[in-house]
Amino acid sequence: MQLCGSLRTGTRCKILTVNAVYRLLVPESPRWLAVHGHHDAAVTMIRKICRTNCRQLPDDFSPACFIEEVRDQRCRGSEKVEKHEVTTF
Repeated sequence: MQLCGSLRTGTRCKILTVNAVYRLLVPESPRWLAVHGHHDAAVTMIRKICRTNCRQLPDDFSPACFIEEVRDQRCRGSEKVEKHEVTTF
């Protein structure tokens, strides 16, 4: 009985460790950050992604436009879809 309990505890510890390492190494997406109100962090993440990929942001990039676009997408996604009546012949 003791062995079984220690195996479960060991498995839990491994899962928690993997989860902690994952959270440290994999950042949130810019979209997620923007949706949840972390606008400055979202723009910083976009700049970091560009730097990592040896790219530059387009000259016409506007953080305010990006935030507005994400906000619009979120609003459109939450709209209720109207049901249309289907007629059969």
